[in-house]
Amino acid sequence: MQREGDRATGTVKLATNAFLYYKYTLKLSDEEAPIWESIGPDSFDPFRVVKVHPKLSKIEDTVSGWKRLIRYEGAVNLLRGTVKSDRGEPIFNALVVAGGMKTYTGDDGSYSLYLPPGKHLVTFFTELHDFKSLSKQVDLSKDKTLNVSLEKAQKVTVTFTAETTEDLPEKIRLAGNTYQLGTFISNGPMVYMGRTPAIDREKGNRYTTTVELYDGQYLEYIYTCAGLYLGAEPRHDGADTEIRRLLVTPETTQVNDVLWGFRRNPKLTINLQTPPETHPKENVYFGTIPMFKVGENRYQLKVFVEPGHEFEYNYAHGIPGEGGEVIDPTPQERRRFTMGTSDKVVEDVVEKWPFSDYGERTTEINTNLVIAPRSEFAIGHNTLDWWAPNFLTNFDGLTDDLVREKHDYVGISMMTDYLRVEPEPRFQFWFTPMEDLKEAARIAHAKGLKVIVFQVIGACDEYQKFFDARVNTGISPEWYHAWFDQMEHFFLGFAQVAQEAGVEVIQFPSPPPSVTDQYLDLVDQRMNQLITKTREVYSGKLYSPVHYGIEMTYFSNLDLLDPGFSQEDLGVSSEANVAEMKAAFDRLLDSQAKQIYDHYQVPLAMWFTYSTIKGAASGKSVSEPYLVVKKSEDYTIDLGEHERLANAFMQSVAERGYIELVLGRDYSYIHLPSDPGPGFRSKPAAEVWGEYNQLIKQAIQR
Repeated sequence: MQREGDRATGTVKLATNAFLYYKYTLKLSDEEAPIWESIGPDSFDPFRVVKVHPKLSKIEDTVSGWKRLIRYEGAVNLLRGTVKSDRGEPIFNALVVAGGMKTYTGDDGSYSLYLPPGKHLVTFFTELHDFKSLSKQVDLSKDKTLNVSLEKAQKVTVTFTAETTEDLPEKIRLAGNTYQLGTFISNGPMVYMGRTPAIDREKGNRYTTTVELYDGQYLEYIYTCAGLYLGAEPRHDGADTEIRRLLVTPETTQVNDVLWGFRRNPKLTINLQTPPETHPKENVYFGTIPMFKVGENRYQLKVFVEPGHEFEYNYAHGIPGEGGEVIDPTPQERRRFTMGTSDKVVEDVVEKWPFSDYGERTTEINTNLVIAPRSEFAIGHNTLDWWAPNFLTNFDGLTDDLVREKHDYVGISMMTDYLRVEPEPRFQFWFTPMEDLKEAARIAHAKGLKVIVFQVIGACDEYQKFFDARVNTGISPEWYHAWFDQMEHFFLGFAQVAQEAGVEVIQFPSPPPSVTDQYLDLVDQRMNQLITKTREVYSGKLYSPVHYGIEMTYFSNLDLLDPGFSQEDLGVSSEANVAEMKAAFDRLLDSQAKQIYDHYQVPLAMWFTYSTIKGAASGKSVSEPYLVVKKSEDYTIDLGEHERLANAFMQSVAERGYIELVLGRDYSYIHLPSDPGPGFRSKPAAEVWGEYNQLIKQAIQR
């Protein structure tokens, strides 16, 4: 682009009806890397979107600032409006992108964004493209309302058939710029290869797969043997990846492609043998690239690689970057080789995954307990405090484990954070795609599991400082009311999705940050109003941690309360037996949990988190170095102690009828062995939990 003062102009040819992501960069000199545009805190990465309609001849944008160079702190104006269907119905969870920022529409189809004064391109679209996307130009010299209507798109079932004369692998992948082909919207589009369709080779060197798309959807896609770059089909000139483009119409039911050009480079075959404890349904990765399963504990990749390519890698299971193997002598050790000029076969073996020692059972359940009467009882597990699309690819195996270990609930987390906090709060909205939530609920319900959805509202360091500075003073009534307006805006829409998906329990929002005594009544009033509105659209149970002790009334109107503690020192020695641990849990529950129940008369949901009970971990290792946490190598776990704690805790719970739900958050249910929270998966403690769960249920039935 050519600069003239504070303006820059350029011309580019774009395909009609294309749907493109873009951003602006600043190049200061030939030596320096381009600087991305900035929309606020450096942790936010901007992106823009355009739908190239036939009459589009100009795009006018305003850049707020440049990362690490100029942070915009000037005036902002408010862009707001509603997004409805062509039938006049509000569209929930539609994306609105402008000025490098994104937001989503709420339950009533409304949206709002604070942007610097100037001209902006605003684009509206949905995750599945089940409504036709739309771009509008707006001059935001002052606050402005922009209402739009999106046309409902017809679903089109498209069959992709790719033929080749080359000796390609038995399986390849189809990756593209849409949710159905592995792309998710976070800070811009991201492709998760584990979510892309895997295609088996048929007779006649043909690959076929079927995908549900929508009329008017612009598709960019590639065929690959491995990842987005490694193993992707090269262009005919070999210079880059072959990207194919398609505009879906009602007539686009069959797409025929011919693959060639892979074999200009030598073939690399990577064969991997994993330990016997590898879950048969979880992903195994070469670096961050999912491998294809070819047998029991056997995985493979076949790719065509340019000679001289240097590989530095290790293997992971579950989630790439989190479930990495540990190679002696240090967890940071990696594998290496260089590709030669001829075909190469690599035979690798993962000897052991971290935290894969499950231990031997050392305790028995106490069948002589006096189990307190209660109307119902259940146990469950939270999978993680956030959600990434990789999780869904492991969800089938995860839920198998929970069923086998006699759990009732699986927990899913929805996460959002603040887009800005001044002059009034705005959220970025859910990072968890609603389609992922629906699919996770379908998987769980098919196995007889119930679903509880937790919510996490994060804040980057810059915004956290805003709250920390006001922790003793509060903010203002206007700010808190704006916070609740935003919360209602998207929480009620989420509650409707949860209702449609049959989710049994959802977490009710926690209060806003930095609430001081003079604002407690305001918060209590707005919380009660939100409960009433939620009950109108959601029939399941509402769960919440308890805040501010017994000073709020709205907790009495919920269905399950969490007393809000887990990081407690039990005051027992590292050699304590089950009876001594139970006595400590008895004191803890009677002193901190029962008063919450007595005051609100609402059943309790209790968390059991081994890694956060401060006085209870002895620090003994079962088999070093494999139980050493990568992020904190001096922390190890004693599985016997873990089992004794679980046994003692469940006995205390059984004797207290006001506790109706017990939850764990030991994350290796989706294999995060490098996370500092050591795992619960398939270890003796899990068996103890399941057996007490059955014991308490039998008492209820009697």
